[in-house]
Amino acid sequence: MWSLSQPKYTQWRSKIGKGFIKVFNADPKCKVNLVPADIVANAHVLAAWSLGTKRCASPLVVNCTATEKLHIKVSEYCETITQLVNEFPLPQSFVKHTNMIVVPYKYLYCIIAAYYHYLPAIVLDGMSRILGTKSR
Repeated sequence: MWSLSQPKYTQWRSKIGKGFIKVFNADPKCKVNLVPADIVANAHVLAAWSLGTKRCASPLVVNCTATEKLHIKVSEYCETITQLVNEFPLPQSFVKHTNMIVVPYKYLYCIIAAYYHYLPAIVLDGMSRILGTKSR
């Protein structure tokens, strides 16, 4: 149940790393607003310190957002994730060499996703039925 509280980009990263997601439907030039974890942790410490040291009627509100220097494109994000996963593979990954395709058009995405995701699943399920084993 803890995965329900994770942001979607964190779940994408693990699914890309394990080889389950090979095609991604997004604009490659779109900017992603990611904030590093240490900056978020520092903002939490600052808010807790402010609340603990001062007695005020309203708590300190800390806005922790990325600036223009921290914005990266979706294509850069996917390239970085695939480079990291290929260099440091995740345990129990589906494939050893991960590849990622970012497709901006929905119809092209459906065609490529059918080729990379659904066709192998249909073939593997068909083989398991022929061999008499239970498909997952």
